Amino acid sequence: MSAQRFTTLETVHVEVYGRMGTLVARMKNLSSTGALLELSNGEYIPQEGDFLHITVNLSTVGKSHAFDAEVIWNRALGFGINFIKKEQLLDKMLQRSAF
Repeated sequence: MSAQRFTTLETVHVEVYGRMGTLVARMKNLSSTGALLELSNGEYIPQEGDFLHITVNLSTVGKSHAFDAEVIWNRALGFGINFIKKEQLLDKMLQRSAF
């Protein structure tokens, strides 16, 4: 069963673990398990399997929220992510580096 998705247009800052720089994207929809992000340009498009650190600045409430995620698909400038906990992120990174 998939989680209910909500439409949003929040601007997010995306850091791809292992790459320099920050990408700016729009969060198009959001659920309890993930989100759809869309870049404004194709400087670098996160690939399936990339790990991300994402910051959302919620200007209406004067706060920001940061979380980690894994890219599960990408098409053109859009890509889907699954949220992951910090412990899961570290485990997945260690598993990949073991090969």
